[in-house]
Amino acid sequence: MAWQRKHRPKLVAQLHLTNIKQSLQQMMEQGKFPQVLLFAGPKGTGKTSASRIIGNLLNDPKNAQLVDEVFFNKPGAKLKKFQEPDIDSEFARRIYEGNSYVVQEMDAASYRGIDDVRALKERVMLPPQEGKIAVYILDEAHMFTTEAFNALLKLLEEPPAHAVFILATTELHKIPATIASRSTKLDFRKATSEEMLAALEFVAKAEKLKYEQEALAEIAKRADGSFRDAVKLLELVAQSGGVSSEIVNLTLGHSAQQKIDQLLAAVLQKDAPAVTSIIHTLREQNVQENYFYKVLFSTLHQAIIQESLKGKSADKLTAKIARFLLQELLKINLQQYSPIPFLPLELALLDIIERAQQKSGPTTKKKIKNPEKLVEEPSPATIIKNFQKTELSSPSATLVESKILSETVLPVVDKDLQRLGKVLLEQWEQFLQVVQQRNATLAALLRSGKPTLTDDGIPQVGVFYKFHQEQLQQQKYMSLIQDCAKDVVGASLPLQVALRHTPQGAALVEVEEKQDNLAELAEEVLL
Repeated sequence: MAWQRKHRPKLVAQLHLTNIKQSLQQMMEQGKFPQVLLFAGPKGTGKTSASRIIGNLLNDPKNAQLVDEVFFNKPGAKLKKFQEPDIDSEFARRIYEGNSYVVQEMDAASYRGIDDVRALKERVMLPPQEGKIAVYILDEAHMFTTEAFNALLKLLEEPPAHAVFILATTELHKIPATIASRSTKLDFRKATSEEMLAALEFVAKAEKLKYEQEALAEIAKRADGSFRDAVKLLELVAQSGGVSSEIVNLTLGHSAQQKIDQLLAAVLQKDAPAVTSIIHTLREQNVQENYFYKVLFSTLHQAIIQESLKGKSADKLTAKIARFLLQELLKINLQQYSPIPFLPLELALLDIIERAQQKSGPTTKKKIKNPEKLVEEPSPATIIKNFQKTELSSPSATLVESKILSETVLPVVDKDLQRLGKVLLEQWEQFLQVVQQRNATLAALLRSGKPTLTDDGIPQVGVFYKFHQEQLQQQKYMSLIQDCAKDVVGASLPLQVALRHTPQGAALVEVEEKQDNLAELAEEVLL
C-alpha cells in the first residue's frame, strides 16, 4: 500500500495541521459537532483524513450516548465529551479505506448537476444501516452548478438528525455565500515547516527508516505545504535504502537554491553564456520547473523583505535588483507550456542582460575590447523570393491568395518595404503583443532579440545564440510572423534573423573596473 494511504492520520490527535487539530479537539471537549462543515484549503492538507476521522468518531460505541443527546435530543449521556474512536475495528477499517456506507464520499467534479443533488437528497433521508450518523463528504464542492447549489441549500438548512455534511474545496471563493454562511468553516492552510517535519518523522519512524534531519527538511521544502506530496517524495527517496541529503539530491534533483544563487550571480555579471550554461544544467538534471520558480521568487522576495526590516543598508542595491527582476519575470508566464524546459526564463534573463549591455556600452567607462559583429543572412531579395516560393508551393496557396484579395491587403512591393518596415519597428511592442496572443514561445524568442532595419528596409531581429536563430527560422514561425505583421501594419512582411556575437562577460570591462559592476548594474543599467 502506498505510504500516503498507509499512514493517514486516524485520530484527531494525529492530525498534523495544528489549527485543525485544536479546532476539532475543542468540539470534542465541548461535546458538540455541527451538522454542516466546510473544509477549505489546498490539496494534500488532510481534508479527507479529517472527514473520515469525524465519521468514525461519531459512530464509535464510546460516543453513542452523547451522539443521541446532541443529534437526537435524547438526554442522559454520562460522558459530556467526545472520545477518540477505536481505529482497529472492521467498521473503522472500512471507513479509513473509503469503503463504508456510513461515511460516503461524493466527487462533485463528476456528480455536479441538480439531478445528482436530488439523488443525494433521497439517499440522505434514509438512516444508516449501521452506526448512528451518516457522514457525507462532498469533495471539490466548488464544482457544483448553480442549480445544484440551490437544491443543496434547502438540505443544508434542515438536515436530517442522522446526517452530517462535510463540504471540501480547494477554491473557497467559488462556494456561494448562502452555502458558506450555513457551514462551520475550517481553514486547511499549507503546512508549516515544523508541521511537515513532524509528519515526515512520524512516517519515517513507522517505516523504521534511517534518515537525516536535513534530508527531511529538504523533502518538506519541495512538497510545498502538502502532506500527501511530502510522503510520496519520502517513499520515493527511501527506495534507495536510506534518507540522506545526498540521496535526496540524486533522486529528486539537486537543490534549487545553489543553482539560483549561481544564476543570479551570472545575471549581475551580465554573463549570458553562464546563464545559458546554468539553465542547460537544470534541464540535464530534470529539475522541476514549478519548484525552481517558487524558490527563485522566494529568494528575490526575501531580499526585498530584508531591506524593509533593516532600512537603508549595504543590501539596498541587492533589494533594488531583486525588485527589478521580480517585476520583469512577472511580466511573462514562466509556467506556460514550452517544448523546452526553462525556455521562457532563459529568454527573459538573456533579454535583461542584452538591455543592460546596450545601455552600459556608450554611457559608462567600460571599454569594449571586441566590437560587436553581425552575421548577415541572405539578401532581402533572396528572402522575399523564398517566401514567394513557399507560398506558391503550399497546397492552400489558392485559398491564401483569395483570402488576401478578399481582405484587400496589397502585396508588399520594394518601394513600400522601407516605409512598412519602419512602421513595424515603431509598433514593435504592439506587434509582440499580437504574437503573444498567438504563440507565447515565439513572442519570448522575439523578445530575446534586438529589432532593427536592414539597408533595404526589411525588419530584422538580431539574436545571440544559434539555437534561437534556428528556432525563429522555422517555417511555422516565419508564417506566423507574417500573419501578425499583417495585423499590425496591413501587409505580410518577411523578417530577417541575424546572429550577433556579443563580448564575453570577462571581456566587457577592465580588471580594475570589475568591482564596480554591481553598483553600475543597479544604478545605471537595470533600474
